[in-house]
Amino acid sequence: MAFNRAKNAIKSPWTITTPFHPLSGESIKMTTNGNGNDHKYFLEHDGPEHDRLTFQHRALLQMLHGQAIHAPLQAPAKILDIGCGTGVMTVLLAKRFPAAHVIGVDLAPVPEAFTKPDNVTYMQGSFSDLVSTGKLEKGSFDFVFSRMLVFGIQDWNSYVKNVAALLKHGGWTEMQDLDTRARNRDSILAHQDNVFEKTMVSVMADQGMDATCGINLPTYMTSAGLQVGGHEFVPWVLKSFKSRPETELMAQHTQSGSMTTAVVLALEKMMASERYSRELVKEAQESVKSLWGNAEDGEHMRYYICYAQKP
Repeated sequence: MAFNRAKNAIKSPWTITTPFHPLSGESIKMTTNGNGNDHKYFLEHDGPEHDRLTFQHRALLQMLHGQAIHAPLQAPAKILDIGCGTGVMTVLLAKRFPAAHVIGVDLAPVPEAFTKPDNVTYMQGSFSDLVSTGKLEKGSFDFVFSRMLVFGIQDWNSYVKNVAALLKHGGWTEMQDLDTRARNRDSILAHQDNVFEKTMVSVMADQGMDATCGINLPTYMTSAGLQVGGHEFVPWVLKSFKSRPETELMAQHTQSGSMTTAVVLALEKMMASERYSRELVKEAQESVKSLWGNAEDGEHMRYYICYAQKP
């Protein structure tokens, strides 16, 4: 099933239309890190991680039926891709909008994995610093895109407010991200007592992060003064989903072990303090290996797409 704009959305178990209000018990109360910085990356910046991100991009495109972006853009002149990683999405945006200036931002240098179009510029640094120093000009962007920052953003409210500040009036932002909790094929929470799930949500919240950020994106955007145009999700499968052929590559991605390895390493970094025992760290790491490695047909996380406009 392809995505549909909110105004034409098909009401199904796989679509949430705007306006969206999280159900009681569906949202997680967040804290902020209090240091004025809105993110810190807990994954790697090496070759294997670049390969994982590139395959993940292919899997996401298949999962979204080739529709990489959903905001109703009209000839944007200036585009920002936040957390651009390998630059694969930056290049896609540049080719989709060849008349636009597309800027990709990341904490680490962007590898030379893809030929850089002439209309692309890469900037290295903290997003919040680039905004506060004026290197990213406020009120100058027609479109700001980000995806899969669930393991990077430590203050979602500040992050989204910075995004809103960068937009021109009438500009759009689109954020795509996860609710990391596993669900069964009917999209019902299935493993709330699992050690990994309980630990991940708690540890991330302690650092001001949001393990369920995907479901909360409309709240963050509305608080930043943006008008939400759509909020939908598709299943990010943990194994196979025989009735959903568009999830085939994502099933391969999850079951290859590369995503599990990335999360195991992220847990190691996030729990590197005396408040967490080594026993709990190891138990959580083994738990995610078992949970994702032994997933049943149709088990998935929710991958949300949310887009909003600056009035």
